[in-house]
Parts: sequence; C-alpha cells; structure tokens
Amino acid sequence: MYSKIFAVSLIGFLATSTANAQINDYYAECTSKYKSMNNSVVYTCSEYADKHYKKIINSNYNKIYSALKRQSPEDASNFEKAQKGWLDYRNNYCSLAGRYIGSPMYSYCPQQINQNRARELQQMAESF
Repeated sequence: MYSKIFAVSLIGFLATSTANAQINDYYAECTSKYKSMNNSVVYTCSEYADKHYKKIINSNYNKIYSALKRQSPEDASNFEKAQKGWLDYRNNYCSLAGRYIGSPMYSYCPQQINQNRARELQQMAESF
C-alpha cells in the first residue's frame, strides 16, 4: 500500500515541482569569468560545475534512501534501481553525444544532466 501511495505522490510531485528546486548554475558562474569560450573553458567549467552537482546528488540521494529504508525497504530498493537506471541513461547518452557532437560533450553533457538530477533529488528530499 505504501508503495502505491508513494508512487502516485512521486509522479505528481516530480511533474509539478521539479522546476522549483533552486540549484546554482555553477557552469554559468564559471564561464562568466572568461572573456571567450573554447573547448578548454567548456571542459574546465563543466568539471567545476559537475563536482558541485554530484555533491548535491549524493547528499540528497542518501537522505531520500535512508528515509525510504525506514519506511519501506521495497521502496528504498526501487529508488536505488531508479538511480542506477538514471546513471546508465546519463552515461550512455553522453557517450553518444561526445562521439557524434564532439569532445566537449564528454564533460558538458554529464554536468547538464547532473544539474537536472540535482534539482529533482533536492526537491524530493525536501519531502522527507
């Protein structure tokens, strides 16, 4: 029963409130310090931003997972599977983007997707 309630709540929650989560745009913050853009700036700023987004993802993932584990081990397991699926998606998608769009995408793509995931998990973590 908790699983169904959680799933319905999660779907509505993500659909309506993900945009509300405030995460700094670390990439824009970094690139604003440079006079011109080139592959080196893209790589440097992507790595800078990604470090911040990964910290946010990990912190919120751990908070959510711990709360779910206390409420429902099954939901915690499903959440873990969802995160692993998301990681597979990100890695495969960005690998293709790098191959077909160009080398800056190997660093730019994951940090963009991680920024979005950081927003999602931050918003979800606020419910726990």
